[in-house]
Amino acid sequence: MDLILILILIPILVLSLLLYSISARDSLARPGLFVVLQLVLVIVTLGLNLLLLVNLVRTAWLTTGFLRAKRPFAALENWQTRYLPVYGGGALVVVVIFPLAFAFA
Repeated sequence: MDLILILILIPILVLSLLLYSISARDSLARPGLFVVLQLVLVIVTLGLNLLLLVNLVRTAWLTTGFLRAKRPFAALENWQTRYLPVYGGGALVVVVIFPLAFAFA
């Protein structure tokens, strides 16, 4: 549950930072590194939201099956346990692939 709470709070934080930086930016200024970093933040957040959406949809499906006595609770536990490496893969993409794709030193 703590992980899901953190994953919910991250997009809220990113949106807050994005709105602040848009409101504080001179609209006539040329785009620079900071704008590129904002784009990366938005893309990462979208990917994180997609991972979370898939997890929550499947969790809802399995929980409904458990409530109807059609699936054991172990199915839900197994799903959550098997999905953890997906979050690890998402973190790997952010740490390794994104810097290469955006040519960060």
